[in-house]
Amino acid sequence: MQYLNTRKAIGLILALAFFIGGTHNALAAGTASNTLISNTATVDYDVAGDARSATGAAPDFRVDNRVDLLVISAGNVTTTPGATAQVLTFTVRNDGNTSQGYALTATNAAGDDFDMTGISIYIEDGTTPGFQSTEDTAYTSGSGNNAFDLAADATSVNVY
Repeated sequence: MQYLNTRKAIGLILALAFFIGGTHNALAAGTASNTLISNTATVDYDVAGDARSATGAAPDFRVDNRVDLLVISAGNVTTTPGATAQVLTFTVRNDGNTSQGYALTATNAAGDDFDMTGISIYIEDGTTPGFQSTEDTAYTSGSGNNAFDLAADATSVNVY
């Protein structure tokens, strides 16, 4: 009976070690998706003055794909009525743990008195910082253009 109670105590201690102690956030940043994670827990305890130790293995698991997209506007653009070729700049950053492909579309908000026409989207190519229509990559959503794939872990690009 003593042996059975000790086994139950060990099982309870291991369960508590996994579920109560420590932080249990799913922090996948910096760890590529599909990475195999193996865990082992060691518990040192005392039963009526008799020091004991137990080690148990948790099931292996694979890191999930963490999608974490951040879009930041570079600010407002001052313009005048009738002006054309005005450029808005956004930084798009992939804070996830796997390379992601993003599809962009420009839409006019409903319920206002301003509708943009002839909208084009460009991806910064890195040759010269800032927007240059002759250097930056024209983006067409759904065309198979893979210029808007971002590598993992805080990789960013400017979108115009």
